[in-house]
Amino acid sequence: MRCEEIRETLPAFADGYDESLAVRRHLSGCRDCRDELERYESLAAGMRSLAHETLPASPALVSALYEIPSQQARLEVVRSHLAEHRRAYVGGVAALAAAGVSALIWRSRKGRLLPA
Repeated sequence: MRCEEIRETLPAFADGYDESLAVRRHLSGCRDCRDELERYESLAAGMRSLAHETLPASPALVSALYEIPSQQARLEVVRSHLAEHRRAYVGGVAALAAAGVSALIWRSRKGRLLPA
């Protein structure tokens, strides 16, 4: 198999979904593809560590949650708050996603710039 074909399968290989003998044989003789596999494995490990990280709630959020009226009006207050601040939440999520993608791209490019 050629490097181009192998590199298409490396993400699945790094996650353990592809255990092809042809891929393993190619990797045993191709340092560039092994380096690429190492980058995918490092990226996958970083993504797994992000999935388990829990951040504490900010004091402002805690106080806002305490201010939500109890019992009957609670759901309506939450719905109206979300409706009023939808743009801010969507913008925040979009900014967070963009920052994550940028960090991943930066990290992958940083790895390519280092001498082998």
